[in-house]
Parts: sequence; structure tokens; C-alpha cells
Amino acid sequence: FTSGFGGISTPVQSIAYNLTVTQPSGSNYLSLAPGDATSAPATSSINFAATDVANSGIISISADRELKVFCGDNLGGCHFILDITGFYQTQSTVSSRLP
Repeated sequence: FTSGFGGISTPVQSIAYNLTVTQPSGSNYLSLAPGDATSAPATSSINFAATDVANSGIISISADRELKVFCGDNLGGCHFILDITGFYQTQSTVSSRLP
């Protein structure tokens, strides 16, 4: 299903993702949050040292289908790749073929 922004249809409640950190300069972490979040969440989505690393998960997104990436307060910076591997629609948009 590839309609909507970036191939994600609307309305979508959450996404499945694979987050890869590449070329980190030191230890740090990244946290993912819905696009309407006003601050970083209390938990990290991925922790990294001076090596490439990947992690997967599921996270809610904003009604505008936006996502924020927060970088931790430590000294290490990085590049990251966020692959969306799936999405979950809100229950009211899911149709059933069962009688």
C-alpha cells in the first residue's frame, strides 16, 4: 500500500522502524518521539558507542505523520538512517471481511 506522504497512508497511529547509527564520533543515544512532542522522551531508542549499530521498534507518530529524533546530551554525534518497515492504522480505518 503506497498512497499518502512517503508511502504511508492516513490515518496512521504508529510505525515499525529500523534505526541505524553510522559514523558515530563517540558514545551517545537517540530518542524517537511523535512529531508533536515538546521534549525528548525519558527513554532512548538506540544507544551507541564509536561503532555502527542498528535497532528496531514501534512508535506512535503525530496526527500529521511526523516524527522527531532527539540526540542525547553526551559528546558523540552521528549520522542515522531511519527505515520505515511498516505502519499501523487506527482501528476505525481497518476493515474486516468477516461476516
